[in-house]
Amino acid sequence: MPSPWHDAITQLIEHDPEIAVTIARDCLGEPIPGGQPVWLAPSKFNDRPSTDFDCDAVVVVGPQRNPVRAIIVEAQRAQIDDKRRMFAKYAAELWVLLNCPIDVIVICPDEATCDFYAAPFRTSLPGYIHSALPLHPARVPVITDAEQMAKDPAFADLILAFHADVPGVVEAFAKGMTMLGEVGKDYYEYGLSLAADPLRKRLEELMAGSFYVSDWGKKAYAEGLAKGRAEAQVEAQVEAQVQIRPQALAEGRTEGLAEGRLDSEREGILLAVELRNLELTEKERARVTSCEDVDLLHAWHKRAITARTGSEIF
Repeated sequence: MPSPWHDAITQLIEHDPEIAVTIARDCLGEPIPGGQPVWLAPSKFNDRPSTDFDCDAVVVVGPQRNPVRAIIVEAQRAQIDDKRRMFAKYAAELWVLLNCPIDVIVICPDEATCDFYAAPFRTSLPGYIHSALPLHPARVPVITDAEQMAKDPAFADLILAFHADVPGVVEAFAKGMTMLGEVGKDYYEYGLSLAADPLRKRLEELMAGSFYVSDWGKKAYAEGLAKGRAEAQVEAQVEAQVQIRPQALAEGRTEGLAEGRLDSEREGILLAVELRNLELTEKERARVTSCEDVDLLHAWHKRAITARTGSEIF
């Protein structure tokens, strides 16, 4: 199963295909001409008529009918012999389809894995020896300037992936993504998945209160909310005994009863669906769990008891 690190690399390429060209040209020294259109090609292709090839991402440079270069990007954390064979197959098949030079760039988290994939792979075809292009961490520069991070946020993600432990890098990345506002949200999320756990926590701390709250932040918020509610219950008991702020207590009780009824109606709908073997789409289930109208939930609850299908509930 792909890891969050693997998925972040793939999503980053899909979100910003230009980063593949930057890696190939600026980091690996490949002669890729400038001024050409860059577009994302389907990552699944076949050799007609049977075998499907499904790589992580394919970026093509040049016009669609006459491309000048194609870049296959693979994210690999483990050293797997069969992957080297598949890279050779990917390159050969894509060359047949596009008839242009093909690069296979392998993004790895460490030097040892890069060295493993850098070794030439000799195929059973006479003369065909395939050489992948691993992105060694040493080829990615260390940047601690927030403005430079903001100028190329996709490349900033790679800097964070390889050099987050260098003093100043995490801080520059956080400030750079904040400078981008909403535009930096996706790049921040990719970077969060690429950073190691201790540095991910540091990044979360730096971004607290900014435009985006990640899963770590949501978890911390939930823990704080639960603690606050528990403390509020104790305070409410004390205040009830000494009759402090009766209006606030009444309002809190009313809100608590309303929340309890909402939860009860939602649970009743989902239980009826389960017991009657009805099916809800993800969108329909989300309607139930996110609805804040208790009367509407009650109406759905009544329908769930007799509905023949999940859609009839709504």
